[in-house]
Amino acid sequence: MTGATEICPGHELSEILTEPRISDQGGLDITAQGWIRTASEDINPTVATYEFTLDEIANVADWNGQWVRYYVTNDCGTTYTDPIQITVHPEHNLVLT
Repeated sequence: MTGATEICPGHELSEILTEPRISDQGGLDITAQGWIRTASEDINPTVATYEFTLDEIANVADWNGQWVRYYVTNDCGTTYTDPIQITVHPEHNLVLT
């Protein structure tokens, strides 16, 4: 997974997150895949998670400090990317004098 981890309010997560390429399916069909969010990088991603698509996030400011990772599942199990933390910068009123 590639992507910056910083974003400004009013922008979309799809601007900083890129879905990873699955380089090996383990000889089996993919049965599930997608993004998940956790409140900590240490939480087992199968517990206390929120599954989402990049298109459904309306208010990125709510995601400040949250951890996201991508998962892929086949009949033998699930693999996760490393977690990345989202940082939403506060809005700034730029002033030129």
